[in-house]
Amino acid sequence: MFNIPYLHTILFSIYPVVTLYSQNLYQVLIKDAFFPAIVMLISAFLLIFVLRLLSGNTRLITLAVSLFYLLMFSYGTVSKYMARTGGINELTGQWLSVFIIILLYFISLKLLKVNKIHLLGFTSFVNKISLLIIIIPIVPIVFNFYSGMQFRKKALSDISKTQKVDIGNIGNLPDIYYLIFDRYASQSTLSGYFGFDNSSFSDYLENKGFYLAQNSWANYYSSAHSLTSSLNMDYLDNIINSAPAGPDDRDWTLLYNRLEENAVAKSLKSIGYKYYHFGSWWWPTGKNRLADENINLGYLSEFSARLVDSSILFPLAKKYNFPLLDSRYNQWRRINYQFDRLERIQSENSPVFVFAHFIIPHEPFVFESDGKFLTAQKESQKDINEKYLDQLVFLNGKIKSFVDIVVNSRGGNSVIILQSDEGPYPVQYESNKDSFDWTTVDYPLVSQKMAILNAIYFPDGNYEILKNGLSPVNTFRIIFNRFLGQNLPLLPDRYYLGNMSQPYNLIEYKKPPQ
Repeated sequence: MFNIPYLHTILFSIYPVVTLYSQNLYQVLIKDAFFPAIVMLISAFLLIFVLRLLSGNTRLITLAVSLFYLLMFSYGTVSKYMARTGGINELTGQWLSVFIIILLYFISLKLLKVNKIHLLGFTSFVNKISLLIIIIPIVPIVFNFYSGMQFRKKALSDISKTQKVDIGNIGNLPDIYYLIFDRYASQSTLSGYFGFDNSSFSDYLENKGFYLAQNSWANYYSSAHSLTSSLNMDYLDNIINSAPAGPDDRDWTLLYNRLEENAVAKSLKSIGYKYYHFGSWWWPTGKNRLADENINLGYLSEFSARLVDSSILFPLAKKYNFPLLDSRYNQWRRINYQFDRLERIQSENSPVFVFAHFIIPHEPFVFESDGKFLTAQKESQKDINEKYLDQLVFLNGKIKSFVDIVVNSRGGNSVIILQSDEGPYPVQYESNKDSFDWTTVDYPLVSQKMAILNAIYFPDGNYEILKNGLSPVNTFRIIFNRFLGQNLPLLPDRYYLGNMSQPYNLIEYKKPPQ
């Protein structure tokens, strides 16, 4: 077995995929790892086929291919080391990392050729090493798969039975646009933390007839929690209590499942709405199986993009903007494409429900303020606040263009919600997301994370029902009551904080009166 020349090639080619998946067990579905694993395997055997045309030494060829994959995905480690080395800027460090890896590869190849007589021994040794290192990431994968599998399966089954609202024949139903702009800060955060005056945008929305909930907070600290809560018009207590391992459970699947199987989409579709889903690069909102049409753009999943970013292909993709490999360039294309499609959505014979998750002004920072693509080189020359504000200025312009079209042409019967699911990350939280202790921080930092953009447009301009506040969990309760003849009670405002390693271990934060 240990002398089989192809064994180590197979294991080394899939090792980067298996390792990345094991590091993200609780936030990535295993199916997302299948495609890159298959691509890696096929490419490995294609390389072997091509090299066999040049040489008939199978052991030498398979060792060369294994070495290629091993070094190609060592780029992430080497570049991180370079980044910690003083006196080397990011761009120089990336290309120096590439040079070092290529140099090591050809030196190693030379040593293999010089020692051809030992190839049998090399093959046996490398096979043992490859089996050993592949076991390390596989153990937690297998353990996670079998531990509590039946309990988790039952919990997922229970949570997937989302109750839709029973809506009768209402008549003239409005189009509903629910647009999420990830980490779009509140006016107070933009002014106090970024030193940016966003009043011209706020004034524009008010002049167009929007109601602006200036003191609105997200109900939860993360996108997954916030969107799941808003789209199910409820707090997540039953999901939190369903976690098989309790507060220590690290698996986000329960939240993601309820996010897709949400009550708002099911309810609206049940009365004839056509559901357009504008997806993001984040897989839980990338597409939705309930949608009549999924509108997205991009060749790589978030998982595959991270795999590319850890390989020697990353600096090449950044420099030449390869659409297939450059996740930043794909994001620039996606946002432009989706806004263009959004402006062309038309009511046909049925009302439309549009859900759009735009991961902007959230990073990656790919837009200059005028909408041009921000190259990697230019990005390295700007600080994070400048890049954030550039994306926000660009985004404001795209929102205005969309609002002009909908309000002017279809505003007579359209509801528009412009909302963010969370605020920008404070530096302290960004550097310690897995174990951050929110009980040790003061109000301004919590407000930066939780205060959000929240603007709503009703076609008749009657916002009396909103005067008591507009917490995201009540957004669709209000809309269903106002336009769909329902009588859903409004929930009290509650706000929850937590960290990224324990999604079910939440603390309730008491927001001071405004």
